[in-house]
Amino acid sequence: MKKTIRHLTATVAPLAMLIGASFPAAGWAGTLDGDEVLIGTSGDGIVYVDTTENVVEPGMKAITFTSTRVPGSNPPVYVAPFENITLDYTDGTNPADPLGKWTRGEISNCLMASNTNYCDSESGSGKRIKAYLYGPNPLDMRMSTTPSTAYPQVDYFTFGKISNFAPARITGFSIEVLDADGNTMTGTDAEKVLFNLDATQVGLGARLVDGLFGEGGQEGEEGGVGFFDAPDGTPGDTGRAGFSLVQSTDVLDFGGAADLISNDVHTTFFGNAMIYDAAVPDGIFWDETPAIDTDESTLLTWYHTGDKTWYYGNLGTAATPELDAKLAAIAVDLGVAVADLGYTAGGDAVPAAIIAAMEGDDLFAIDKIEDLRNANLNYTITVGNVEDGQFIIRIAPRFAPVVELAGTPYQFAVAGALDASNIPYLAADPGYQAMITQVMALPTLAEQQSAIEELGYSFLRTYMATGLTTGREQVSTLNTLGRIGDGPQGSTWSMTDTISGFLSGNGTVSSFDRTTNNIGFDVTSGSLWAGIESEVSSDFSLGGMFGGFQSDGTIDAGRGSLDSKGFGTGLFARGNNVWGHLNFQAMAGYQNLDFTSSRNVIPAGLTARGETDADLWFGAITADWMTKYGDFEVGPTASLEYYNLSTKGFTETGAGIWNLTIGEQDDNVTIGRIGLKANYRIVTSSWDIGTSGHVAYAEQWGSDAVNSAKFAGLPQMNLAVDGLDSSSVDFGVGFKASPASHDNLQFGVSYRGTVASNDTSNSVQVFARMKF
Repeated sequence: MKKTIRHLTATVAPLAMLIGASFPAAGWAGTLDGDEVLIGTSGDGIVYVDTTENVVEPGMKAITFTSTRVPGSNPPVYVAPFENITLDYTDGTNPADPLGKWTRGEISNCLMASNTNYCDSESGSGKRIKAYLYGPNPLDMRMSTTPSTAYPQVDYFTFGKISNFAPARITGFSIEVLDADGNTMTGTDAEKVLFNLDATQVGLGARLVDGLFGEGGQEGEEGGVGFFDAPDGTPGDTGRAGFSLVQSTDVLDFGGAADLISNDVHTTFFGNAMIYDAAVPDGIFWDETPAIDTDESTLLTWYHTGDKTWYYGNLGTAATPELDAKLAAIAVDLGVAVADLGYTAGGDAVPAAIIAAMEGDDLFAIDKIEDLRNANLNYTITVGNVEDGQFIIRIAPRFAPVVELAGTPYQFAVAGALDASNIPYLAADPGYQAMITQVMALPTLAEQQSAIEELGYSFLRTYMATGLTTGREQVSTLNTLGRIGDGPQGSTWSMTDTISGFLSGNGTVSSFDRTTNNIGFDVTSGSLWAGIESEVSSDFSLGGMFGGFQSDGTIDAGRGSLDSKGFGTGLFARGNNVWGHLNFQAMAGYQNLDFTSSRNVIPAGLTARGETDADLWFGAITADWMTKYGDFEVGPTASLEYYNLSTKGFTETGAGIWNLTIGEQDDNVTIGRIGLKANYRIVTSSWDIGTSGHVAYAEQWGSDAVNSAKFAGLPQMNLAVDGLDSSSVDFGVGFKASPASHDNLQFGVSYRGTVASNDTSNSVQVFARMKF
């Protein structure tokens, strides 16, 4: 299928106007569809649009039959884009080379990032498609192609890159080409998309990005060694950190038959898998050219967590002018002598005074060594006449066995953090790996998953649920109070002609079912509220309230408890019988909650205890439009409530390595209701009695969240916390009475219930009023 055609003259100007970022593919067979090659993505990952490299949506494009380098130029000479029809990058088929060898500078078909570059643009110019993997499921990229008969098969080299943003080490991954339905392609080779396994000269494989291990580590030096490599003349692997590969025409399997990474230095510090974003070490980066905003800073040191020591990396080839000049420039920027740096070779501990000087200088910055979770992918696909003009490129990561057990995002995060104990530089407590062995030995998947959950904090959702319960009690207190001076409709005592007071005791029992990521629990709470209300006019009043509360939370399956106590305050306004029908009230409130938690780490037989406090801010508005029919009134009612709980971070005690440090939590819930309300008043010679009832449909929206948590010596994990979402029926009844012989005394009781698909709530309020 060899064919090469170049046009350098007449085609240059019109092509430059036509293609912009890529040459149009329409009209060619078996070719990819230019800027529209990526139809979309699905699964646990994205194609990242890196605007710092001038990449635009969708993050990927296809270049077809287009070159910008003058053939044979060395150093490269670039001209306006010109047509260069090449179909096959199989080794030994390049007619422009005496040995038929291909280089990437000669390819004219590729998949690359969607910026203004071309396949043959200079190395390091931002050509790689950046796929972010979040795991555990594969990332599918649905591609568009144009079948016809003009060119039945065309090779495309892929400039690929993956970044491990999953919460766990990647022990292997596969790249597959599939049909539009996600199945292995069928038919003849000319009807498929296949990997060209014989296109190795342009690149076939994957490895960690250049600079950290092996060649490419020292800018401006030929054959330099990587940042982490052993210095020249000492034992150590100075090769690039390539990934093991088992290949076929429809699957490239990395790490399938051997350790993913076998580089000696990487194995010593970071193990044999691809570490993830939260697990990469910090480094100190030096901005050696501050006047140039677009260049990258130079990595000088890295922090070894296990040793609690900063080490120099390999800063250059020993005894070279380039290294001497670099060290001199670093010393000048720090205001020290070269000897003070304490650098003789990569692996030297950095003097504490130098670290302090770097931390205090704007030219030096501590940041993640991100490239340890990045890998470059190189492969060529041969695109045939694919049915329906679509196919899928799937990147499917694999993880350690304990991580593969996970059935939810929460379990995935906990298992991934435990598995990070296999990263050598962390020097994690051996108890973590012993626990992994214990979990793997459990007889059923259900027991294994339960154990993973029990090791983490599976009831963070209970904090917001507690705040919601106590906040709703305070709002309910006001809702139950009737209009001022309206007999049993109210629950106040008169202090003057325009000022009244009230006192209310409340109790609530709520039950919350298990969700995808969080265990179920029950919350029991009680509160006492008092307040005053001033009548501004005959139909409008203002007031304030203050009170205290406590709650007890019991976590399902014996996983622990969460108790709280605190105080709250609120301001409110009410309108009564406006226009003869409208009643409304609005309230803004605050509560301070002190939490005490007990978390049973069941697999370890230990209990972790924690204490923290939280601030709850909320607002509520309720309105109803009532029509009287004698002593009976009825009408529609609606309400809207918003609750926001900010909980401070804390560190547990009492469970050794299983204590967790929990980050700050910020959660919110919004509740909307619409329904029907009715009141009925009975006056006899002995009693003045009021009854009320309502039924409403309620929608509750809670914010899903991820909350940081950390075991000692392991990377931070982000635990999924499911929002308090529900659709429910809200209903209630109330009874209030005043004896005729003691009309200065009134008492009452009310009940309110909520029944939802995943939680229930039952609340009782008892109140009294007295006139003085």
